[in-house]
Amino acid sequence: MDRKDILSVLVLIGIIAFVVLIYALPDLIMSLSRHEYPNATVIDKYIKRYNDKDYFFIVIKTEDGKKVVLMDRDTIVFGKFNSADIYASVEIGKKYTFYTYGWGVPLFSWFENIYKVVPLNSTS
Repeated sequence: MDRKDILSVLVLIGIIAFVVLIYALPDLIMSLSRHEYPNATVIDKYIKRYNDKDYFFIVIKTEDGKKVVLMDRDTIVFGKFNSADIYASVEIGKKYTFYTYGWGVPLFSWFENIYKVVPLNSTS
C-alpha cells in the first residue's frame, strides 16, 4: 500500500465514524439527559417570540413542591414536530406526567424540552 491508499482508507474510516456519530448522537443525548416528572401540576403556560419563532413554555409544580419551567419546541434532531399539539392539550390546574430531555440552566435560558405528556386521571 502506498500513501495514497492509506490516506483513502483513513478518510473512509473518518467518514464512517462521522456518520455513526451523527446517527447515534441524538440517542446518546436522550439517554443521558432524560427526566420524568410524575404527578406534576401545570401552574402556568405561555408563549415567547424570539427572532420570529414562537417558543412554548409550561410551568409545573412537582410532587415535592418545586416549580420547574419546561420548554416545548420542535426539534429536527429528535424528530419531534408536535409542540403545538402538546401545548394545546395541557391545561392549567391539571396533573400530568412530563417526560423531558436536556438540562435546565435558566441563567442561559436553557430549559428541558418536553417530548411526551401523559394526562393523569382526575380520580388519582
